[in-house]
Amino acid sequence: MRNAKLFAGTSHLALAQRVATHLGVELAPVSLRRYTNRETTADLGCSVRDKDVYILQSGSMTTNDHLMEALIMVSAAKLASARKITVVMPYFPYSKQSKKKKRRGAISGKLVAGMLGVAGADHVITMDLHASQMSGFFTVPVDNLFSEPTLARWLAEHVVKDAGVANVAVVAKNAGGAKRVTALADRLGTGFALIHTDNAPSTRPFSRTPSTVALHTLPQTPRGPGMFATAVSAAMAPGSPLRSSIEQADSDSGSDPAMDLRTIVDSSKGKSKKGRGKKGKKAETPQRAAFYVSPLVAAQEQPPTPEALELGMALDAGTPGVEISEVLNQSDDDDDDALDASRLLEMVNTPADEAAPNDVEHNAEALAQAAAGILEQRTHRALSLGRRPAAVPVDTVPTDAPSIQRITSGTHLQSDPPVRPPVAVTSWHKKRTARITLVGDVRDKVVLLLDDMIDHPSSFLTAAEHLMVHCGARAVCIVAAHGLFSGSSLGEIEICPYVQSVIVTNSFPIPDELTTASSKLIQIDIAPVLAEAIRRNHNGESISYLFDRNPY
Repeated sequence: MRNAKLFAGTSHLALAQRVATHLGVELAPVSLRRYTNRETTADLGCSVRDKDVYILQSGSMTTNDHLMEALIMVSAAKLASARKITVVMPYFPYSKQSKKKKRRGAISGKLVAGMLGVAGADHVITMDLHASQMSGFFTVPVDNLFSEPTLARWLAEHVVKDAGVANVAVVAKNAGGAKRVTALADRLGTGFALIHTDNAPSTRPFSRTPSTVALHTLPQTPRGPGMFATAVSAAMAPGSPLRSSIEQADSDSGSDPAMDLRTIVDSSKGKSKKGRGKKGKKAETPQRAAFYVSPLVAAQEQPPTPEALELGMALDAGTPGVEISEVLNQSDDDDDDALDASRLLEMVNTPADEAAPNDVEHNAEALAQAAAGILEQRTHRALSLGRRPAAVPVDTVPTDAPSIQRITSGTHLQSDPPVRPPVAVTSWHKKRTARITLVGDVRDKVVLLLDDMIDHPSSFLTAAEHLMVHCGARAVCIVAAHGLFSGSSLGEIEICPYVQSVIVTNSFPIPDELTTASSKLIQIDIAPVLAEAIRRNHNGESISYLFDRNPY
């Protein structure tokens, strides 16, 4: 590309190098330094006057540092008289905070979009925004690319081709992903399904409206004044079936039979009087009648008992509950709300960021947790085969294992079939019960559990367990555009017997230690898509071609 320079930040150098290779250019030199007080400085190592500048910086585990790094690089290019500055962010940071989730919350995604425009960016290229309406947050043009063509091509060649179109189903783990799932299913020509979870309280709110309960039992009368009183009088006449049933129910429960439906009519005849009486006192206003609801007519409308409102109780005595880890039928924007007391109980394996650990400590802790899960799986495999497990340190992972998955744009190494170790108490099991309903059929099918990103895998693992145990699925593969895998996420997926593999793109940087240690992780390369988008943007060609096609 003539009159163009491609710079890369420090968040995802491997992806930047792949993009440069596809473009046939070298990464432009830039000096990025951090002072002892964690301030960042950038110095472009070449002239960018009257040139198109492309800065590739993705979100990462240290989002704030790398975001400031990108803003400083944009400002440096602006001050160096660059003709056009385009920021390429495969994973846009703060994209999940695209709306106010609390009354006094902030829309952080809009703030980041405004910061890029203020810093001097003229164009933004990103991929799979968490909410498509985020495109309106920017004051500059934005191109939101899609990973669906790339993922669909890989899935068609390695999953659908082997299993058959009729034996594959794309499943959404919540209602918010229905549109994404149907689009991928149409592209692959497979069926689709939807998981719905009912986490409602065990009893419905008590209704005090008599028309929904008592009026259904009254005989029909002509419309007009006094029709309700006439109907009640006829229905509550001595010896009528309704009165007999109510009196019988009252005598069995020990209630006062004096309070009947007629009391409602009598108490509602009074009318409030405006003004004051002769002695200056305010006229009395008749009190509103307390509506009577017969336990025989509407037993389900009775007020809930305090014990029924406790968390952890089943919806009813005859309905078996299924343990889950979080509300699965939320919209995508609500998956990671602010932590409350119930969420803190669920995230038992997630390390607390009390002191904001640095990159080395965070990656070392995540690697140790993931490697511990991998070691447990290999030990069980050796025991199941009748061999003595070898003593392998958790910080030592062989790099030549045949089950390792590496970044690929078209081919991959086959992994060992998943084993089923004894299921212990894991973080995806929740402390309360709920109803999980699958809308669709996945029996004896390979399930592609799809979402736009995966961070904490608890909801995915819960859905996979339900699909395998209760719905008869043959295998479950998690598919996502962005793989964040914070904390011990990869370790939890590794030891989960219900997930065969997890397929993500390399839009988000994952430490090499974790990618080589995980036997279930498959990364699809999106560098060709980003390179083609940069080339077309520089040459003034249409980018909409990439929305539904794979460039290679």
